[in-house]
Amino acid sequence: MATTPRHSVGLLVHLCAVLLLLAGVCVESKLTSTVYFRKTSNGSIFALDSRDGSEQELPGTESDARLVALAVDVRSPSGVVADAEAARPRLFWSDGRSIRSARLDGTNARTELGTLARVRWKGANFGASRADLLELTVKSVRCVSVTLWTPNVVECLVGLPDRFPVDSQAARSVVLPTDCAIRTTRGEMTGTAPSYAEMLAAGYPSPVVQAIEIDATFVLPHAMTIPRAPISSDAALFWFNAADVLEA
Repeated sequence: MATTPRHSVGLLVHLCAVLLLLAGVCVESKLTSTVYFRKTSNGSIFALDSRDGSEQELPGTESDARLVALAVDVRSPSGVVADAEAARPRLFWSDGRSIRSARLDGTNARTELGTLARVRWKGANFGASRADLLELTVKSVRCVSVTLWTPNVVECLVGLPDRFPVDSQAARSVVLPTDCAIRTTRGEMTGTAPSYAEMLAAGYPSPVVQAIEIDATFVLPHAMTIPRAPISSDAALFWFNAADVLEA
């Protein structure tokens, strides 16, 4: 792969039948193409317009002193989206400790993932079957990966848009039991029940949580990709967590 002067070598996601000539991520329209890259002199992400060679620094990216990976989500015209914002193409990048995203012009920047949390609920009335469990949320983020279900124990793994604190004391409170909620066909509960035994004796049909175990940790996002059909029918972002290698 060839590189251009002053540009760091990055991951080029080939979305538009563009020759792999520049390091970064390329997005092409009918008239032009734009390459997104990071300069070695600072942490900002720049957009290079192929029409005139002009460069534009994306606002809000100057704090990312280390850029590890780039990916672009360009929705298919036939894709179903919930709102206009969801239909906008977005640029995703990793600074080594979190995954962030922004519109292709750099606006609406936000952190998508900075913490992984494994949460386990213990109690009663978590459903007669897995279908009775409607939703688990952690800090208002829905758990998509439910890794365990029984009528008395449920567990999920969820990615949170909070950068994991470096300070060990702050890290212990990044996710609290009061941030965790469970909802079934019979009701819902946030946090734990202070009168667990009494609620069971009273015959409460809704979830009654005795304890919540939380294991939150940092992430080290590296390679990222957003596969297209027929590999994937949705807009899921796949990424490699180097922290898994450190723990192995």
